[in-house]
Amino acid sequence: MIRTQDLIKHYVLGGETIRALDGVSIGIEEGESVAILGPSGSGKSTLMHLLGGLDTPTGGTIEVDGARLGELPEPALARYRNEKVGFVFQSYNLQPHLTAIENVELPLKLRGTERKERRALALERLAEVGLKDRAGHRPTELSGGQRQRVSIARALVGGPHFVLADEPTGNLDTKTGQEIVDLFLRLNREKKLTLVVVTHNPELAALMGRSIALRDGKVA
Repeated sequence: MIRTQDLIKHYVLGGETIRALDGVSIGIEEGESVAILGPSGSGKSTLMHLLGGLDTPTGGTIEVDGARLGELPEPALARYRNEKVGFVFQSYNLQPHLTAIENVELPLKLRGTERKERRALALERLAEVGLKDRAGHRPTELSGGQRQRVSIARALVGGPHFVLADEPTGNLDTKTGQEIVDLFLRLNREKKLTLVVVTHNPELAALMGRSIALRDGKVA
């Protein structure tokens, strides 16, 4: 499903070139659960941004379902982000003025999905993550674990080809974090959800089907 070949991402800061990624070649199959593991500065978040179409590489290629991301114009990249990728962030990235169900509806609203249909789909995804009874609550009325469940429902609502999760348990206590991991693993098992989790936590990585360790911008 996902293949990178000699992927390079360099930044220039203060006249110095930062080699965030330096020739990364990986493959991820449909239905896998994969951890991208590494310490701070290893390049794992940069890799996530590139896989998600949030940034463009300096060199090398990224193919998803046979399409090269580097060759897509911005409108096509925007569709890719909206339709093929589900994003889950450490900080949840929920809109505070919207209810849980309105937050989950957002990707479908951007697609122009009719209100009745997107409301029904959002309610299904909230039920799937155990939050149907919190559909009308705003983020400030939810616990950290519940907010992350809302963000997972939002990631799933558009039927993405894969989900990218960036430190999804980083802001949660141990018990709540384990509940989120269990939810991810259940979705991977039952719905064959392709899951890519970026983490510095080896215990979380060990629960995934496979780990890819990065160090200094290279596959270690």
